[in-house]
Amino acid sequence: MNYRKQQNVILLTTVYPGIENYFDDFISSVNAQDNTNFQLLIINDNFKNLESHLAKINIDKTHVFSSKQSPEMNRIYGIKKCKELYADIIIFADSDDTFSTNRISETINYFNDPKLDILINDICICDSDINMIKDSYISERIENEAIINKNSIRHYNFCGLSNSAIRSNICKIEEIIPISPFDWTFYTNLLFKGAHARFTSNIKTYYRQHSQNFVGISDSIDDDKIMKALDTKINHYKKLDNIFGGFDNLIEFYESVLLMNEAEQNLYKQKCYQRYKENSFWWEEVMDWS
Repeated sequence: MNYRKQQNVILLTTVYPGIENYFDDFISSVNAQDNTNFQLLIINDNFKNLESHLAKINIDKTHVFSSKQSPEMNRIYGIKKCKELYADIIIFADSDDTFSTNRISETINYFNDPKLDILINDICICDSDINMIKDSYISERIENEAIINKNSIRHYNFCGLSNSAIRSNICKIEEIIPISPFDWTFYTNLLFKGAHARFTSNIKTYYRQHSQNFVGISDSIDDDKIMKALDTKINHYKKLDNIFGGFDNLIEFYESVLLMNEAEQNLYKQKCYQRYKENSFWWEEVMDWS
């Protein structure tokens, strides 16, 4: 990348009860960035003793705003505050994760390309102590510098709010859909509206697996994950179908699975177990296997 232009960059995260043991690692990752020309914006959802953690942050500008809404509305509130602070680039990060020291610098380099709207970076799966479980998780399936479009995440998602960044002006607050899974719907919405996105394996997010991580990634599934994925996909596709259309066949299929008798549903689950693969993405537990 040879582009060079000053950008107003904000790293956005949310803190909440349950990540107390991990937040200092996040701060260490922030402090270790090889480019410190960014601001940190924290949405505090009832996280206690935040001041003691803030004292460890070494960057010049940190903003803290309180919001005790749903996780989706907290995300939207954070984006709104970034826009009010005139962010050119919003880099999303989970407060229980860490990331490579070049995350800020490489993101800035990519977004100096005026045609880019969304950047998705690779993730490495780690345990609760940040010991590596699986390196380069996404790039096992997605090539470096690959263009991402609306079909790239039609059946599953790899664009999370732990491994992504956006150009602020492509995102209108009133058009953000406040449903779960927020990240999947958020990026599908933007891609349907013509946003230009790219994947890079040159930046890493160290995605921590622990009990407070609500939607983790693993190489195994169970019946509960299958049923949750079915409900999630139906909800996701219905909302998108109301806006863009074209999801009726997917809605019909996944609803038909829920209406199967016990024997039929067990056969479908067996297919899910058999076909679930290593490096599966979010919500890939269930697919139309026909």
